[in-house]
Amino acid sequence: MTRQFFVRCALVAISLSANNTWLRASTPSLGTPQATPSSIAINTPTTVTVIIAISDPAVIPASVSVVRLATNGALPNVLTKMQPNGNGIYSAQITLNEPAAGQIQLQVSAAVRGAVKRTFSTPVAINVF
Repeated sequence: MTRQFFVRCALVAISLSANNTWLRASTPSLGTPQATPSSIAINTPTTVTVIIAISDPAVIPASVSVVRLATNGALPNVLTKMQPNGNGIYSAQITLNEPAAGQIQLQVSAAVRGAVKRTFSTPVAINVF
């Protein structure tokens, strides 16, 4: 094969990668979710609504979920899938019933086209009193 063939292949590859959003140069960001209410009482089942705005078009809508961070360093626990409400807004409702006072950390997780690992939001805290 000739050198000219390799140069043409390289140019085609560069052209394709510049026009596709699935080849990403930056790390996607989900931002910070909101949780309402931000405090719950112990031993009282409470419905908490989690909302997040996601503007990244590479996020796979069916993959957006709410996860609970473990206090002992274990893997996050998926609580539920989030539903798209339009305009990049996702929401979910979860019921929490905590036996002790403390703090719960929630995050939103999503798969992004072109990324090997899932992307996580910044955590949001729920106080338990």
